Amino acid sequence: MSVDFSDWSAVQTPVVTILVLAVIGVMAGVVCRLVLRRLYPFGYGQIGELVASVLVGMLAFLVAFAVCMSLGMTPGGRPSDFDGALAESYGFESVDCGNGSRRTAVPDGTEYCIAERKGGKSMTIRVHGDVKAKQVEAYDMDGKPIRPVRTTAPTR
Repeated sequence: MSVDFSDWSAVQTPVVTILVLAVIGVMAGVVCRLVLRRLYPFGYGQIGELVASVLVGMLAFLVAFAVCMSLGMTPGGRPSDFDGALAESYGFESVDCGNGSRRTAVPDGTEYCIAERKGGKSMTIRVHGDVKAKQVEAYDMDGKPIRPVRTTAPTR
């Protein structure tokens, strides 16, 4: 009784986010160049405009990228962390695998996690992930498999 995480794993690549942020950076550079030409129509060299435009564009890209990554944003509002996708797949209120940061990949091997059910009852579960097959299985501490409520991980 495993949950298929292949669709969830496929949407976790930040390529689209990086490309959108790069476009934002380019647009900021173009706006900077236009503003500089308005402020200094004579005497501000072509190289100075280019350097300022590139620096402003790179700064806008880095700031937007840092904000998006710190908020855990992914394209399309998909669940970005493994713990949240695991909780939704197995019908738990929340799952904490204690990895400190929000992981965006299927674990390879066995981990022990704390899962909370509705009503505040918590239990320790054993999670086994297979990176190659992108499958995840959950077991209680007696070794009995936990039945998932979904056969595939959420990708909303």
